[in-house]
Amino acid sequence: MLNILVVDDEPKHRKGLSRMLQGLNPKCNIFHARDGAEALESISVHPVDLVFTDIQMPVMGGLEFMEHLARRGGNESVIIMSAYSEFAYAQRALQLGACDYLLKPVEEHKIAPLLAKAEQQASAVRPAASKAAREWLFEFDDRPNNPKQCKAEPIIESCKTYIDTHYHEEDLSLSTLAVKFYFNPSYFCNLFKTHTRMTIHQYITQTRMKAAARLLLHTSQKVYQIAENVGYKDVKYFIRLFRKEFGASPEEYRRLSAIR
Repeated sequence: MLNILVVDDEPKHRKGLSRMLQGLNPKCNIFHARDGAEALESISVHPVDLVFTDIQMPVMGGLEFMEHLARRGGNESVIIMSAYSEFAYAQRALQLGACDYLLKPVEEHKIAPLLAKAEQQASAVRPAASKAAREWLFEFDDRPNNPKQCKAEPIIESCKTYIDTHYHEEDLSLSTLAVKFYFNPSYFCNLFKTHTRMTIHQYITQTRMKAAARLLLHTSQKVYQIAENVGYKDVKYFIRLFRKEFGASPEEYRRLSAIR
């Protein structure tokens, strides 16, 4: 059974193509997205075998969407659709791994062979892809040059860098980071913990506490000001977290550091 994602900002095009696909393959599962960003979020929750995507869409277009897919190393077959018969679009799409480039309106006789080919590929790829996913998530060791670790390291490092520069934002959380990096939250949390040995929430808290300690030592800001500057509106909650991290309240930490 094929899992197919249709990505198009025009509702009538999504519905029309979905009806066509369902008619050609009644057993297929069809998912929808209005742009590339929605498509990435959908794929992180519902992996698919085949993607039909428009090029020109708001928020994130088809080519940028394909760039994200390429970086993540997925096994989806991607077919680009466009009303533009421009060589530059087709060339870039093929460079990014597109299986085909169809001009709108899409014709049924052109889709049928693509579905048959995708079904064959999916049957061959699924067992290997499942095994690779398990290895990627759970079979890491402590060697720094382990190639399995290297696959996800750029994503994890990008996430850490983002936290390091946005820790002051009150709404920074696993949920907001998962949306930004186009992952399912629970999957992203497991991936992050596998590489860093701490959860995303723990890393955010640790980063904020270190920043608070720096402000206590190098500024004369009040504790409530420091709490706000590192992302906390609730001062009591901030003090409780700080004490847990350093074994002293913010005021005690500042006073003891001055004595030393």
